[in-house]
Amino acid sequence: MDTHSRHRRVGVVGIDCVFPGASGREQFWELLVRGEHGISEIPSTRWLVPDAPGSVPPAGYIDDPAGFDCSFFGINPTEASGMDVQQRLVLEAAWRACEDAGIAPASLAGTSTGVYAGVMSSDWTALNVADPAAMSPHLGAGSGQCMIANRVSYHLDLRGPSMSVDTACSSSLVAFYLAAQAIRAGDCDVALVAGVNVMLSPALPAFYSSTGLSAPDGRSKPFSAGANGIGRGEGVGVVVLRVLDDQVEASGTVYAEVLGGRVGHDGRSNGLTAPSKWAQVDVLRRALDAGDVCAGDVDFLEAHGTGTTLGDMIEANALGEVFSGRAVPCLMGSVKGNVGHLEGAAGIAGAIKACLALEHRILPPSLFAVDENPKLGLADKGLSLATGPTRLPARAIAGVSSFGMGGTDVHMLLRGVPTPRLRPSGSSIGVVTVSAATPAALSVNIARVAEYLDGVSDSDFARVSRGTNLVKSDRRVRLAVAAPDRRTAVAQLRTRLRDHVASGLPPNRVRPRVAFLFTGQGSLTAGVARRLASSIPAVRTHVDRALTLFPDDVAATVEQLLLGPPTEETVRVVETDSASSQPAMFVLQYALTGAYSDLGIRPAAVLGHSIGEIAAATITGALPPEAAAELVLARGRAMRDLPETGAMSSVEMSVDAAREWIGSRTDVVIAADNGPARVVLAGTGAAIEEAERALDGRSPRRLAVTHAFHSPLVAGAGAAFARSMEGRIGRGVPGIPFFSTLRGAKIAEALDLVYWSEQISAPVQFRTALAELLATEPTHLLEIGPRAVLTSLSAEQGGARITRLAPLDGERSTGIEFAYSVARLYEDGADVRWDGLYRPEDVVPVRMPVYEFDHDQHVLPLYPGGRLPQSRGPEVSEDDRSARDTSVEQVVPPSATGISRDDSPEPVGVVSIDTRDIALIVRETIGEISGYATSVIEEGARLREDLGFDSILAMQLADRLAERVRFDEPPEITEFVESLVTVDTLIEFAVRRSEGKR
Repeated sequence: MDTHSRHRRVGVVGIDCVFPGASGREQFWELLVRGEHGISEIPSTRWLVPDAPGSVPPAGYIDDPAGFDCSFFGINPTEASGMDVQQRLVLEAAWRACEDAGIAPASLAGTSTGVYAGVMSSDWTALNVADPAAMSPHLGAGSGQCMIANRVSYHLDLRGPSMSVDTACSSSLVAFYLAAQAIRAGDCDVALVAGVNVMLSPALPAFYSSTGLSAPDGRSKPFSAGANGIGRGEGVGVVVLRVLDDQVEASGTVYAEVLGGRVGHDGRSNGLTAPSKWAQVDVLRRALDAGDVCAGDVDFLEAHGTGTTLGDMIEANALGEVFSGRAVPCLMGSVKGNVGHLEGAAGIAGAIKACLALEHRILPPSLFAVDENPKLGLADKGLSLATGPTRLPARAIAGVSSFGMGGTDVHMLLRGVPTPRLRPSGSSIGVVTVSAATPAALSVNIARVAEYLDGVSDSDFARVSRGTNLVKSDRRVRLAVAAPDRRTAVAQLRTRLRDHVASGLPPNRVRPRVAFLFTGQGSLTAGVARRLASSIPAVRTHVDRALTLFPDDVAATVEQLLLGPPTEETVRVVETDSASSQPAMFVLQYALTGAYSDLGIRPAAVLGHSIGEIAAATITGALPPEAAAELVLARGRAMRDLPETGAMSSVEMSVDAAREWIGSRTDVVIAADNGPARVVLAGTGAAIEEAERALDGRSPRRLAVTHAFHSPLVAGAGAAFARSMEGRIGRGVPGIPFFSTLRGAKIAEALDLVYWSEQISAPVQFRTALAELLATEPTHLLEIGPRAVLTSLSAEQGGARITRLAPLDGERSTGIEFAYSVARLYEDGADVRWDGLYRPEDVVPVRMPVYEFDHDQHVLPLYPGGRLPQSRGPEVSEDDRSARDTSVEQVVPPSATGISRDDSPEPVGVVSIDTRDIALIVRETIGEISGYATSVIEEGARLREDLGFDSILAMQLADRLAERVRFDEPPEITEFVESLVTVDTLIEFAVRRSEGKR
């Protein structure tokens, strides 16, 4: 271990839990501070085997333990129905705990993140072993306790240590210890620690009763005079540990720092299942040493506290050996009074209680503390039960104990982390994102985020927006709203929810193909980027970078034109000084493309109109930025030096009609072919005036220009430009598709000095260049310029299904337009890197409401083999019981949105084999094996990612298809797996093989 690893600090940064009476971290805290409990009678959905009335006492049960959003994790219902309920619970809780930590679970893929799961027993596994006839491959894999940790590592693609720990009741706190040690050793930087326990059988309660350990009323009463045994409980808890550095600590998302801890064993004491005072003393003292803490420094103890007379006495005596002599008694209690003894999950429940107490700086009361057992003599031992809520200091220290029935003891020390003062937010605009696996789940989560935003301060809006981008943006069904403030965002979210407007990204849909359109001259206005650059940090960063490409005097003028408030002087310069306005246009376009690139949005193709071609060529790599800046300067100066003669006018007519009207005239030409019925004429002032009179019915509109650009009248500028740039422009070839408005087509020629010289006076062939671009079927057109000019023109050439976006709206631009364009691209499937939208002080983790999984679409078994528990109500006939004894209801996969479930699919059979029959057979067979309804299996659905087909199901599918489609011979499994991509590729494979083709 190197020195750096040895001194690593560890923090608890994320928590999720489901305990009796508390579904989630917030509800658990309310249960604790209110001094309530979650103990209840046995739910009617428990026990597969009969039990005599009253033989099993009440206990702590959680709601809906069978609920599992299997499609969210790409698990099909068939496989999910064979998974231990404990695996299901941990998988969902692990996801939510990561979100609570401000960590996007998907961002951990491929990292060394560790998973440590504490589990004492599995009733699911015991019931499987008891019924070998019902065993299946998925039941076998779904029953192993090792799979509790391995499932999380597999589905989140985590590469670090992954292990399930069984030390009986101390399992999950031992897992906590091992995870912290792994981080300190450098084995991983992040670790997920889980504890889980679900009660599906009365066998263990019978054991507790036979050994005299069970409380008749089902209530654990830690250190109470009424303590009379263990009251059982179930639940799941997951915490996220990570390296604690200054940046993480300053984020305000740290529940507690892990100071240290130790694990030990009783050795050969007074019995295998009896606790040992001296072993506990040893672990306590060694843990204090490991955390560099004195007994007098500890503010409270979360004790093991089983509520048995012997256990409480031995633990109190052990604590007294360590904590007696303190000036102020050490407060103590046990969460078992609230939720029962969670066995393998008991330790994580105690650790979560301690973390929440440190975060809130309040120690909740310990239930039954008011009836303290006087025989324990706690006051003489330097101890005091917490009888009510107690204030804690900012850096309070907590000790957490957990003792295993077989003798494995563990004690951990945690310390509070003061809430930092965050720098005031300078951001105003934010994009709030919500994503889910299905439209139904999206609606629930939109409502959840909107409710959360309602309660945050206005100053935290940007941070919370960025928080949603971080942890709530990677699912397929997406929604995003761009807003200037919190109230607007909430209103938009609720409007979208009410109108059921949510963009979905089916798994077979391609990512957006975005074409960038670079606006030409004449569209720039003074101060156009002033509010954009102040609102969107990435834009300002790239404006500053572009300004360094120009001489200081030019840069100063351009900065004033773009970012200063409009004045008479800046308006005049924009309209009359091409030597300044053209560099300003280039800087704006360079900054916009750079900002989009930082956000992960890059063009699939580019098209530039007039001067816009220079920035377009730069983004393709054909022009280095420095050369582009020099070119822009020379171009602008050459035009400025021309006499201010000529004029231009936009006319609503086709290029053919314009040519017919011009005829043999030389004083007027077509400067731009902008659309099927839109051209720009250029010529002498007199000629343009005459044209406008003659074409009055064609809505002529005079352009605010100083020259007749793109006409022979500016040919002198082209020649002067060529002379000034001789030997200074290379022969760069575009690295991405470049649709030239000089050539009117996609080109791959070198963009050399000849090209740029010709481009000054040659007509702009926007219509034909755009037609070729549209033929490549882009999904989005994004205007890179001061206003929506080219995107508006593009609508005249069709492409109704294309989304058109513009990041600026002239002098009215506020920055919200840019944010909206990013939000829309994200909704349509773009992977966005969000940090460029926000200022550094807002790029900090924040706690978000955790994901609300969709349990309604899934009816999964609580017990192995799909069996239902025996009814506790009136006697049920065998016929009725067999009718209820179903395995799993077919459900809708996430790719099949808006389609109802088929409750009565037609039987699969061998029919007349033609292509349509084969397609139906393939889909029915997929549904039969996976558990999905045939009607909702889309041909574009991916078999692995969307329908959860693993190697086991793939082999079953190959065998059944070979029989039903009448293959000439069974396929080789490797050949078959290669075809196991989407439903339609599998159908194509089946058609080929049914015809005897390979």
